[in-house]
Amino acid sequence: MNCDLAIKYRPGLKSHRHYAFAWEMMPDIGDEIGVFSLKGELIGHAIYEGGNTGIIISGDDHHTDAKEATSKDEEFSIFVWSSYSNIEKPFKVIEWVKGDEFYEDNKISIAGKMKEQTPNIIFDDEFVNCYPNPTNSFTEIQFGLMDDANIELKLFDTNGKLIEIIERGYFKKGIHSIKYETSILNCGMFLIYLSTESGTSFSKLVIQK
Repeated sequence: MNCDLAIKYRPGLKSHRHYAFAWEMMPDIGDEIGVFSLKGELIGHAIYEGGNTGIIISGDDHHTDAKEATSKDEEFSIFVWSSYSNIEKPFKVIEWVKGDEFYEDNKISIAGKMKEQTPNIIFDDEFVNCYPNPTNSFTEIQFGLMDDANIELKLFDTNGKLIEIIERGYFKKGIHSIKYETSILNCGMFLIYLSTESGTSFSKLVIQK
């Protein structure tokens, strides 16, 4: 690990937990792995340098009242940022050799198999993002199309469960905006997927109360 050279994931971290990851499809040397809490906070990161990769997770300091990082039994999510394409993709551990995806002090978890959660190619010429983000009431989802297309805009939780189909229909090329009410959503991180005939793009959405 050489976290000092990180480009995408750079916060300073204090840590209590260690993971080693095994890959169904290997990342490239120099790609960055980020581990996020369900609130969308970066709680661990590493640069992939080949072979097994260990990541230390930032845990909450029990000696203070302030919530500083992840706590016992909180679930985490994994994203991989490609240093070549500048694309960030979510991954899910589908088989654990030891441990699981829930935080506990001094616990070691070892992933037996990791799988990319998005089977389709993510194209740079189409995009989706949202603002404000984090939010507690509403967000404006903005997406761009290079060509006229039939689209689906879907909201998933970090376990891959479909929460809602936000929009479905035919849109002209260009940039479009949709105001989306978020007050009914629980706190945590969600994924907004834009799907067209060409492929899929996604954006993280963080809900705070």
